[in-house]
Amino acid sequence: MTPWPDIETLVPHAGRMCLLDTVLACDSHHIEAVITPTKQDPFASEAGVGAHVGLEWMAQAVAAWATLNASNESRVSEPAPGMLISSRHFETTRDYFIFDEPVMVIVELEFSGANGLRSFHGKLTVADQLCAEGVFRIYQPDAGQPATNASQEP
Repeated sequence: MTPWPDIETLVPHAGRMCLLDTVLACDSHHIEAVITPTKQDPFASEAGVGAHVGLEWMAQAVAAWATLNASNESRVSEPAPGMLISSRHFETTRDYFIFDEPVMVIVELEFSGANGLRSFHGKLTVADQLCAEGVFRIYQPDAGQPATNASQEP
């Protein structure tokens, strides 16, 4: 089995803002990654990493998914910028993710429009227990095409 590329090559973040540890699995409709929160995490507090940061973990998993799928289609080899535009029904069973406890990030594509809008369902699990989930939408223009300004008239 070929290992997945380093996360730093898959998301448009650098250094400490590249939050995920590694990709575990990926196909055309889903990705699985893992993050093990540490005290050095940029969002760490004394209690751990706030559960709301899980939404960013899911968004970074989507960025990795988009890069891997675009690479498979030979369109791009580096991450393209995207924007998290909405989240709905983000629910969590905890306030914090504790340090040194691996968190599985599982994201599934629900819808993909030709205009670059995509909808995903994300889950965070710890020791196979669901800890958070939500639906979110992103905008990521196709690689090689400039982003259009929706406020401009044709």
